[in-house]
Amino acid sequence: MASPLVWKSLDNFATLFHYCWPCPFHWDKANGRFTSTRSPILLIPWTIVVFQMTPILSVFCTSIILLTIYGTISPPLTSLFMCSIINTLLFLSISIELVWYLHNEPTKVCFGYLIQIVKREPKREQTKKIDPIGIFLNITVAMFAVYPYFLIPFLLYFEFDPTFMFAKYVLSLTLNTSLDQILFNTVRLLQFLVALQICRLFPLLVCTLMFGVLIILDTVKTLDMWVVLIKFSQNKAAAQIRRYIELTLVMQVCAGFSDASIAILMGLGLILCVLFNFVTLKLYNIIPMPLYLYFPSVAIIIPFIIDTLLPLGIRVNEKTARLKTKWGKQLDLCSDRKYLQRRLRAIKPLRFDCRVAGYNLLQLVKPTKAWFYMQIMNYTISALLFKTNPS
Repeated sequence: MASPLVWKSLDNFATLFHYCWPCPFHWDKANGRFTSTRSPILLIPWTIVVFQMTPILSVFCTSIILLTIYGTISPPLTSLFMCSIINTLLFLSISIELVWYLHNEPTKVCFGYLIQIVKREPKREQTKKIDPIGIFLNITVAMFAVYPYFLIPFLLYFEFDPTFMFAKYVLSLTLNTSLDQILFNTVRLLQFLVALQICRLFPLLVCTLMFGVLIILDTVKTLDMWVVLIKFSQNKAAAQIRRYIELTLVMQVCAGFSDASIAILMGLGLILCVLFNFVTLKLYNIIPMPLYLYFPSVAIIIPFIIDTLLPLGIRVNEKTARLKTKWGKQLDLCSDRKYLQRRLRAIKPLRFDCRVAGYNLLQLVKPTKAWFYMQIMNYTISALLFKTNPS
């Protein structure tokens, strides 16, 4: 069940980011539901930040990386790694925002149905057990709410922002007058808007996915608790299977958003995990200290998010496969449930996929977890064995 702390993380997100411009998908704290913004006029600031400013910064970073590869420019290793990390974050932001915008309405409808499931269930007594997922989500929301306010000033001060690096290494720009410096620094300050949008997107995505998966798992757990009723009453049996099919339809309707988001998160999460681990362990004596503190914190958060989301997604497949097996055993004891047995054979265990543009890249099943952790470990070790030369 989505615990009170999980709901609280969504409320805290709405409170901490209430000053942001309207976005296509957001949490309505007053009504306790997800809502969407349809007005193109209200989405003008969001469109400018996501689809104009963010791609421009990504072009800056990509240009520096490609020109370095071809030997045209020779920036320091620290600047090159900063470009790689920032460019990955920018690409993550654009990809997720585009997926969310394209699948805005189906996602809102699916989560609205899941919230109705929670409201239909009788309230359970609150236990005194510690809720690690809820605590983690609230910490994540709080950390990303403050990141832009100390990350961007440090990036600007130490001249690691994309605009400055592009002007210095690619354009070889020289500022001769005070007016030039004022205009250039004003443009650099606009990067704060992009950082704010990225820091808003990430906790909302994590909280939303976690919220949906927890409700699905709780519904499957409820069906598993009453599985024995399937052999006593044909109506009860049909109702349980119908509820399972409803969950299947919800996941199918939301698949456009969930599958693409999971694929992007796993792919770019692997890259970011390796990059942040490398900077944390290898460049600690090169990155200036106030800015360096950002990297260990994110290097810890990313594995926590992976280790929380990935097992939960895999658990959906494991529990529904086990539930189908139990239903089959119960129906085998009943000779008058042939129709339900045929319906049960047509049912497949629920599963999250990593799908991009119609291509199924991975399935969130048990072997995927070990494979993904192995990739992170292999690439991190390979990166740490790389000999750095700061100059």
